[in-house]
Amino acid sequence: MVEEAVFLGGSRRVARLPSNVKIRLDELIARHLWMYVGDANGADRALQQHLADRAYERVKVYAVRGMLRNNVGRWSVCSVDPPPGARGFDLYSVKDVQMTNAASYGLMLWDGKSRGTLENVRRLLTQEKPVALYLAPARRFISLKSTDDLRKIGVGSPRESRDQTGFHFGAHTTAGTETAPRTTARSQDDALKEIFSAIGQALEAIQCIEMDLVSLYVVDAVRSGNSSLREEAIQMADAWDAKTFGSLVRPLLDSPHIPSDMKRFLEGLRHQRNHLVHRYFKDKGAQLHTAEGRRTAEEELRRLLRDLRLCRDVVHSSAIDLATEVGVTEAMIAAEYDKMHARLIQR
Repeated sequence: MVEEAVFLGGSRRVARLPSNVKIRLDELIARHLWMYVGDANGADRALQQHLADRAYERVKVYAVRGMLRNNVGRWSVCSVDPPPGARGFDLYSVKDVQMTNAASYGLMLWDGKSRGTLENVRRLLTQEKPVALYLAPARRFISLKSTDDLRKIGVGSPRESRDQTGFHFGAHTTAGTETAPRTTARSQDDALKEIFSAIGQALEAIQCIEMDLVSLYVVDAVRSGNSSLREEAIQMADAWDAKTFGSLVRPLLDSPHIPSDMKRFLEGLRHQRNHLVHRYFKDKGAQLHTAEGRRTAEEELRRLLRDLRLCRDVVHSSAIDLATEVGVTEAMIAAEYDKMHARLIQR
């Protein structure tokens, strides 16, 4: 019987593993799966280091013959002969092809730009091998099961992918812009129900984000070591539902511990939330009186809802990353999150 194996890889720019990637790797280790990993700097070396730190033995390092660059755990090496005259991308991609063929699944860390990582993802999906893709700019995992799922990350055909210059943190990409097939016989009432349902789901996502913003602020305050900030954080957690969205975001924008990319992300989220809550019907009300306007509104709201769910995952992951540094476990955060979410639903 052929043993299952995971192709581990990623972008050179992803040189540090966040806590949720380490957790995912530890889950694979617990299943005693073989790990096939490359020898490059960046993600390959970081993945190797984690496996070595865990003293994991079921690892094979793939490298171009005679050109091994990294083998942190001194595991067995699968040397691959490159085509005659191959250079650069073509020289190193030959080992990726062999790892793809040998693996059962993939776990990839993508910076949103690396051509090599994206090609590995595409090869795996073409062979109907599922991929857990960690999208570094968004700090979250995305599950991909077929090449059609590449639309989730704003990737279309191979030619479209080559035309992309990158996917920037907090920016709008084509991810999630695909729309459901339009039906020809649908009443105005049905269309409006879909619109109001999408608005309700968007507001629910925003309130979940608000809860995670409180967690993020509390953890940031504890990390700062400032007792007055900790007291303020506790008070904010106790009365989070009385706070405006802006008042939840503002302390984080002033924090020296929150990355600048995250601050821009939160500021963009604040604008999205404010438009939905304060201006949506003022700006869009007239278009809801026509069939085409309602279809357009549904498509826009579907995109907004996907963006908000991504935002929720980003904020939640960031809170977990910060919490890990001060000894708060993901399980503790998840338990509190579930309690608050349950209270929210009961209102």
